[in-house]
Amino acid sequence: MIEYIKSLEPIQYHNNDQKISDLKKYDIPNEIIEILKSENRVLKISSENVSFIEFHSLLEVKEVDWRKHKFVDLLSKVDNYGADGFLVWYPKKKVLAFADYEHNKFKILCTSKIFFKDPSKQIKKIFT
Repeated sequence: MIEYIKSLEPIQYHNNDQKISDLKKYDIPNEIIEILKSENRVLKISSENVSFIEFHSLLEVKEVDWRKHKFVDLLSKVDNYGADGFLVWYPKKKVLAFADYEHNKFKILCTSKIFFKDPSKQIKKIFT
C-alpha cells in the first residue's frame, strides 16, 4: 500500500535530485543542502535554552508562505521547543531567520556562513 501511495505522489517527494533542484531556486547555500543530505543532522548548541537542533532530511524540508514571508523551514527537532519556524532559510534576504507562528514575529538572524561559525551565538538571538 505504501509503495502504491508513493507512486501517486509528485516526484519531488521521493527524488533527492529533484528536491535539490527545487531548493536551489531558493538560493539555499550548499553547506545547508549538505547537512540536509547527511545522516547526522544534529547540531549541538551551547545555550541555556537549547542544547541541540536537528535539521530535516532533504526530502522533509518544507516550503512555507506565512505573513507575506516565503521561506524554507529547516528543522525537525529543537531541544525544549517546537521546531516549526525555529530556523528557516529566508531567500528574499539570503539569510537564516526565525518565524514565531504563535506570536506572529519574524526575526532575521544572519547568513549561513556566520551561523555555522558560531551557531550557539545565533540561536541565542532568538531569545533576546
